[in-house]
Amino acid sequence: SATTPKIFHLSEIEVITEKKTFTLKLIDAISQGFADFSQNKFNLCPIQTIGAPPMAPLISNVPDYAAQVCVKSGYITNDSHFVIKVASG
Repeated sequence: SATTPKIFHLSEIEVITEKKTFTLKLIDAISQGFADFSQNKFNLCPIQTIGAPPMAPLISNVPDYAAQVCVKSGYITNDSHFVIKVASG
């Protein structure tokens, strides 16, 4: 069955990140991420760049407007989670 994505609000994130154990768990997770990367378990998907040539501009009715959005994603083999980063500029 499909799982509904969980959306966290800033107040919920702050409650978690203010706990003393958060920093230790974060360091452990980053360390494990580097270990997984070195063992070729990390899968980086191709970067999607929206609005950059040769694609059409995101906003075409504004002269010399050069906005774009980059979408990056990846996952660890056999893990239950994945990550997506969307950056605009």
